[in-house]
Amino acid sequence: MLGLGMLIGPLWWLQHLANRNNLEVRLAVITGFLVVFAIALSILTVAKPFDVLAASAAYGAVLMVFMQLGSAAGGS
Repeated sequence: MLGLGMLIGPLWWLQHLANRNNLEVRLAVITGFLVVFAIALSILTVAKPFDVLAASAAYGAVLMVFMQLGSAAGGS
């Protein structure tokens, strides 16, 4: 459930913020979810620090795609 929430939550939140066209707030949302993701991965798994970094980078890339899709849909 946590993994699903970490994907669906920012998707909805970034779409909601896309209408306001506030880049700083959207970046803050992504940063917050990235920090929570990295901490959860470090605490709840036996992943090595490099694995946590790699997984966080991939998760951040996914969230950036969400942000770009939301801004494209909101700007139309």
